[in-house]
Amino acid sequence: MKKDKKFLEELSSFLGDSKHKDEIVNKYDSFIKSEKASGKKIKDIIKGLGDPEELATKELEPFKNEKVSIFEKISKYFKNKKKEKEEKKEEKPKKETKKQVEKKEEKKETTSKKTKSNTSNKKKKK
Repeated sequence: MKKDKKFLEELSSFLGDSKHKDEIVNKYDSFIKSEKASGKKIKDIIKGLGDPEELATKELEPFKNEKVSIFEKISKYFKNKKKEKEEKKEEKPKKETKKQVEKKEEKKETTSKKTKSNTSNKKKKK
């Protein structure tokens, strides 16, 4: 993967689900392209920009106290609830139906009968 694309992907991941994410990533993408066009090496451009995590933190700082709409809060709440529900569903073993339980019990009975008959046959042989 190209270093510039990797850098932009890392930056994007550190920006999380910020509504300013695309704007910020596009800003750095344009900057990298213009620097590249002026003859600089990608390696030097990326090194000059620094750590993507630190950049993301710096870029999001002005928006830290920005008010979030009630719709966004509710949406985020339900997304988290849905995620939690899915995680619990994966953790929980599936409940057996009544028929499945009855079949298991029948198998146990059949197995125990076979075992008893095998034991009695062995005694008879001795």
